[in-house]
Amino acid sequence: MSCTLEEASQLLTVIRLHHGNAPIDPDMVRVFHAELDPRNSMADMRRAIRDFYATSEGKWMSAAAMNRLCKQYRASRLPDEATMCRLLEADGISDPEAELRYRRTLVHHLANNETPKQARERAIMAARDKTPALHTKDAHNPQRIPSKGITGFADTMRTMLDNLNPNQKGNQE
Repeated sequence: MSCTLEEASQLLTVIRLHHGNAPIDPDMVRVFHAELDPRNSMADMRRAIRDFYATSEGKWMSAAAMNRLCKQYRASRLPDEATMCRLLEADGISDPEAELRYRRTLVHHLANNETPKQARERAIMAARDKTPALHTKDAHNPQRIPSKGITGFADTMRTMLDNLNPNQKGNQE
């Protein structure tokens, strides 16, 4: 969801207009763009500029201030625990794994500025998906992940050597 360099330039132009149309150079735009949180949506960043200058007279808006406000906007869109429980019940989600997929998907899409209806539809689809989820701890322990064929580094190296020297298969050990 990260904004482009051109979009960052537009945002910086609006900020600079609040200070007498101060000039902007390409380096300023690149630095401003690099400091923006990639999770910020353009709508949230425009809103942040409006809100910042509605309450901050004479101050310059920084990328840090924009990131802080956008983070608050994302958090405000998330349901509280009571609402989440009502949604889970209304959508018939009771399996713990399905509930986890539902919660994560709903929070992700709401934070990314999707409408509540769209986010809920995606969460229901994710909850009904029976594909086993790869947990973070499994990603750091590859031997726990079921594999077809190659099971570790040694097998990967053996396969690469076999592909390089097809006449010497099995002789690498």
